[in-house]
Amino acid sequence: CLGVAIFKKKDSVEGTREVYKDQRGRILVVEFIYGGMNFRLINIYVPNIEVDRREILEELKGLVVGKCIIVGDFNIKCSRLDVGKGVKVRWEKSRGIGMLMEIMREKGLLDVWRYENPEKREFTRRQLKEGTLKQRLHDKSHAIFNAHLVSKAVL
Repeated sequence: CLGVAIFKKKDSVEGTREVYKDQRGRILVVEFIYGGMNFRLINIYVPNIEVDRREILEELKGLVVGKCIIVGDFNIKCSRLDVGKGVKVRWEKSRGIGMLMEIMREKGLLDVWRYENPEKREFTRRQLKEGTLKQRLHDKSHAIFNAHLVSKAVL
């Protein structure tokens, strides 16, 4: 059984219920009550394959409602700070960036890590591949490779 998962500490929130999960294990949605308010938590994995990426992002668009927190791996670079130095990206063709930004605008989502760290560049993974250092962006509540997006209503 592969896919995304959500774990919670016993008695940390009330009324937890699964709302949706896709058959491939790439999206899991739960709702819960915390501090007397209803929240929706979405854990998502967006694959690198373009057709699958568009399908998953389209599915995500319909799931973002209310006070929503989205965590997961989007595999999308949204700015030059999201790639290693010297890496060339054709931004006009950057896979999925336009669709994700549109969802963020339409649904009032904020990339919390990038909002709090507008000029910071950090990486979670370093890999030497064919003599070249490959890096993956850091997750400290991070942005877009590993993202925490929230509805502005949550803040």
